[in-house]
Amino acid sequence: SERTPSAVLDCFTITGGNAYEGQEPDWRLYGGGLFVFDGSPTFINCTVIANRAFDGAGMWLIGNSLVINSTFAGNGAGRFGGGISMMNSNPQIVNCVFTGNTAGSDPGYYGRGAGVDVQSGSNPAFINCTFSRNSTTLDSNSAGGGLSLTGFINATMQNCIVWGNSATLSSQINVQQSAVLTVTHSDIQGWTQGGVGNLSVDPRFADSDGLDNIIGTADDNLRLMSASPCIDAGDNAAVPADAADLNRNLNTSEPTPLDRDGAPRFFDDPAAVDTGSGVPPIVDMGAYEHGDCNGNGIPDLFDVSDGGSMDCNNNGVPDECEDDCNENGLEDACDVAGGTSQDCNDNLRPD
Repeated sequence: SERTPSAVLDCFTITGGNAYEGQEPDWRLYGGGLFVFDGSPTFINCTVIANRAFDGAGMWLIGNSLVINSTFAGNGAGRFGGGISMMNSNPQIVNCVFTGNTAGSDPGYYGRGAGVDVQSGSNPAFINCTFSRNSTTLDSNSAGGGLSLTGFINATMQNCIVWGNSATLSSQINVQQSAVLTVTHSDIQGWTQGGVGNLSVDPRFADSDGLDNIIGTADDNLRLMSASPCIDAGDNAAVPADAADLNRNLNTSEPTPLDRDGAPRFFDDPAAVDTGSGVPPIVDMGAYEHGDCNGNGIPDLFDVSDGGSMDCNNNGVPDECEDDCNENGLEDACDVAGGTSQDCNDNLRPD
């Protein structure tokens, strides 16, 4: 995406991109899945998985993009930024998951920012994101398993979870040189720097390496289990306006109404104490809201796993809560996949 200030890309799955085969580094080796140069596109509902590059295996970014409701998993960088690498950028990254990404696979370089690597001149905002099981490899100087910031940077992190990442140095978050990171209402493993609403306790993910027990694959489940300290613990005021109009109601000034699953972003768990900020319902930390979308009194995660509700696309959300634009009782993506409805433009919505 080059010089595309207003493009909106609902990109679904991007996988298998390979911009790197061990050659000497240059611009052609950046951005295995997505390459944004001097543009400000919006990316929605992307699953960027198993791509490779020297820097920015999932995405290489220069610009002011909005990246929302997207997952970066199992991407591998030879040097920096397994999930995303950016410079001279001011992106807003919302409701995104970074899991199983790696950095530093090239023995000639040290790894940095396996989840996200932020380079000088950037001022990113991370809101309701989850970083888990990302890792830098090889060199003793490898740093920032979850997130790394190096240079003149002023970044913010709100309502996020950073847990279970690994690196030789600064396994969760690495801040170097003149970089500044302001963190509020987030759960970060080993965090000792204070800040409003911050935690350092096990977030209680459902199954961080999924049913296949392989990190960085599509079934990794970073939703929150019951009794997670991250439930109702975020800051409502930090949730940005719905610039992408996720719920298609033409109201882009309301707070972002949906989570990574497309479930309601604000949901009150009556069993949880409201430790966050704002008028209830209080938003959860992380990319997924712990909810009961069909109102049957059973958390969605268990509703599906116990067979109380069907989940044809295996995303942890009961089918009755998903989009059913033709009201035939089938979730749209499964309606198309099963051949019940036609989909001539391949956008996973019945014609």
